[in-house]
Amino acid sequence: MRVSVIGGSIGGLTAAIALRRAGAEVTIFERRASLEDEGTGLALRPAAVEALSRLGVTLSGAQLDGWRYAAVKDGEAKVRVGWRAPLTAYTYAALRAALLDQAAGIELRRGAAVTAVASHGERARLRVGDADVESDLVVAADGVDSLAQRVLFPAARPEYTGIVLWRGFAREEEARAVLSAEALDALTNVNTQLFASSAKGWWLCHVIPSRTAGGGRKFAWLCYLREEESSLAELLTDADGIPREWGTKPGKVSGASLARLRRTLRANFPEVVAALSEVGLVSVNKVAKLLVPAMAVGRICLVGDAAHVVPPLTTAGATLAIGDAAALAGTVATTGAGAEALAAWSDGRLAAARAVLAQGDALIDATIDHPPDLASSTVEELTAWARKFLPPGAERQLEVSELAGQPLLFKAGQSPMSIG
Repeated sequence: MRVSVIGGSIGGLTAAIALRRAGAEVTIFERRASLEDEGTGLALRPAAVEALSRLGVTLSGAQLDGWRYAAVKDGEAKVRVGWRAPLTAYTYAALRAALLDQAAGIELRRGAAVTAVASHGERARLRVGDADVESDLVVAADGVDSLAQRVLFPAARPEYTGIVLWRGFAREEEARAVLSAEALDALTNVNTQLFASSAKGWWLCHVIPSRTAGGGRKFAWLCYLREEESSLAELLTDADGIPREWGTKPGKVSGASLARLRRTLRANFPEVVAALSEVGLVSVNKVAKLLVPAMAVGRICLVGDAAHVVPPLTTAGATLAIGDAAALAGTVATTGAGAEALAAWSDGRLAAARAVLAQGDALIDATIDHPPDLASSTVEELTAWARKFLPPGAERQLEVSELAGQPLLFKAGQSPMSIG
């Protein structure tokens, strides 16, 4: 079987590796001549780590054991909310490099933009440059702006959630100018996070599981904020004056948008939150969601963001893409690439995506639209609140406890900030 994979990022590389192991002859078409770091870090759920391991892709990652946050009132911790939700954190560059190593021997054509895709009976055809490429199966892993998705489902449009995600990245020497010594001493691994919340949204800072060239730590922060859709055009126009559909690259946010962000942060969060936004590189992205009607049409299959866009606060986008790819290869290996087999694969993966989208809706509602007053809520109220959005299994390991008078690792006056 000859398979053409569109896209050479996480989903595309996983699909190529898995399908080669299933006996296919695979070619990857990547439109970019070189792949940039598409984010400093990502987290995988256990199912994705296990799927990669079965494909021979192994690399060390930082283990995120769960989440623990303390509510602050009058400078002291009053209650702690925590639950186990095991994740493994990687840098994008490290995961991509491990996939590329395992994909050695698979033809990877860089700078090969696919301009047309079509399915005809039991064959599929791509247009790459001036040439037509025939395949038994096409796997479109070409992201949120997928050509195959637009061809198969021209009416499909991402739905804006009303939220934007701000991200910042800073080297240790930059962070030292902003963060206190106590905070820096505490932020030693990915299981320790600086957290703040307000009526506008929430903010989190953590260390990235990699070092700078000089051996120093790197820090990342993220902030989810409510934004009217009418503000997006201005907000997502980058520093070069180019309107962006999904968001800007790090360091390319316009001066006007940065000023707006800092005003919002200073009005709603502790001062250190706004101060950290003034160092390092900052980016902004709209948070949207999308689910195609079917992930297989003829001999064309959509995987990853080409098929489903989920809110990043679910920490499930990469996990879904890897699951799509591994499940597709399993289907091809066991039942072939006929219409019934691909339809069954599509149904299963759409169900997985729907579950994540439902969790994303619950997270947005519980943590951004209707957050509780952690410091004044009872243990019972907080337990009921957390169970609304926890991923499957995590609710069985939920812990809510009072922390009368327990000192904080980090204090910011009367502001609701803690290290969890």
